[in-house]
Amino acid sequence: MEKWVKGDSRNDASLFPIFLMTESATAPMKQALGVGLSGVMVSFHKGNWIYYERKGEFAKVAKKLVEKIEKDPNFVETAIEKTYELMEPVFKITNEVYGRDLGKKTNADLLKYYLEYCKLLKVARGYGWIAPALDISGFFTSKLEGILGRHLKGRETEIPKYFNALTTPDKITTMRKEEKALLELAAEAEKNKGLADLFRNEGEGEILAPLEKKYPSFYKKLKTHYEEYLWLPVIFEGEPWKMGYFVSVISGMLKGGMDPAAELGKLEEKTRKEHEDKRRAFSEIPLTKEEKNLFHIASEILHFKAERKDLYQKSYFELNPLLKEMAKRMGLNLRQIRFMLPMEIENALLEGIVDKKMLDERFKFCVAISENDATKVHVRKEAEKILKEEVEKEEIKTDVKELKGQCANPGFARGLVRQILSPSDLPKMRKGDILVAQATNPDVVPAMRKAAAIVTNTGGITCHAAIVSRELGIPCIVGTKIATDVLKDGMEVEVDATKGIVRILQK
Repeated sequence: MEKWVKGDSRNDASLFPIFLMTESATAPMKQALGVGLSGVMVSFHKGNWIYYERKGEFAKVAKKLVEKIEKDPNFVETAIEKTYELMEPVFKITNEVYGRDLGKKTNADLLKYYLEYCKLLKVARGYGWIAPALDISGFFTSKLEGILGRHLKGRETEIPKYFNALTTPDKITTMRKEEKALLELAAEAEKNKGLADLFRNEGEGEILAPLEKKYPSFYKKLKTHYEEYLWLPVIFEGEPWKMGYFVSVISGMLKGGMDPAAELGKLEEKTRKEHEDKRRAFSEIPLTKEEKNLFHIASEILHFKAERKDLYQKSYFELNPLLKEMAKRMGLNLRQIRFMLPMEIENALLEGIVDKKMLDERFKFCVAISENDATKVHVRKEAEKILKEEVEKEEIKTDVKELKGQCANPGFARGLVRQILSPSDLPKMRKGDILVAQATNPDVVPAMRKAAAIVTNTGGITCHAAIVSRELGIPCIVGTKIATDVLKDGMEVEVDATKGIVRILQK
């Protein structure tokens, strides 16, 4: 058996819902897509987690998926449709527990909700793996770049430009929908003198207090916006946005002299230009029918990668009341119940059997291995032994002046490095800084909006950094592997994203 190799690392999740993600990559993915992983390992250490794959396994999975796509042009579209279809019963469960009084439900009722949710979500995620599995190793991206390389011999510097144009999604993401809707609210506020003065001259609390009585129509629209998008920053865990967040964003726009109507126009023009660039690229490069289909699939995957994540995040958020109610009945806190497996929750709810000490140990340090749609958790010396003996050792050279990665969005920038590893790092990000991260997620988008460029350790064309950098129009390099080890806060660097190169100018 191949050794485990280190992948992405984050600091925003417990065993739940990570075990649902890892388990779904084994038997459920194989059943859905015809190919899956033999296993996935995750280590947890005081809120930080790292996932590991069997060496080279994701690359093998990606290769097989591309072969399936080449044989069946509708393969990806079918997987995407099945994901949306299978998420419907998942949301039927979360709708029954979110915002409801669960106090009158029996322990058996709560358990039934939980187990059914886990079962259904794993099946849906099995199909949803089509997006990350296709390119997590960079295999699909390399194939598409190879196609462009053959058509652009002698013009290799133009590959990133055409690559981005040809893979531009035809649909907009939830993030862009939210941005557009909030700009529309800001534009409406600016047209009303009383509202505009309120947002320009007062703080968040002073704005929100009189809003419902003085401007009920606007307040109703703002509340609807809040209820539709409050879950966006939650990811696996975390806190949802409060109404005040949206108030402060609109206030910031108007206080800063922004013209929301003009920004809406720019957003629409950007979308129009993207579609025009895509049409022109297809007309300028003589792609075969099969090659055109691969680029069409890439654009679908780019959109779906973001949307599937939003679906999962929203379901995690809506399930939280159930987790809280179960934790209360077990005498646990939310963190403790998030380190329990389904069988343990069943024993706790129905038999009163729960080991609080063990759950606290898992939070401090544990290793979870998911194989064949099941997870086993290891602690203490057993967990240490696995990481010591079964993980391939990484040799990282940090004394370098240049890093190489993959172009996710072309362009050039120069600035000071700011490592953004979690939402707690957001305050140190300044306009024009170079954002460096292991990977990015929706909870760090406020920092991404300030960045002159983005550089990450991991990712391919479908990663969050690639998707958001395109929408923001800023240079982005992904897949450097060692960016966070080499690029430290305060370093001056230049990012040539078109060539996929980061140069250190001053340490």
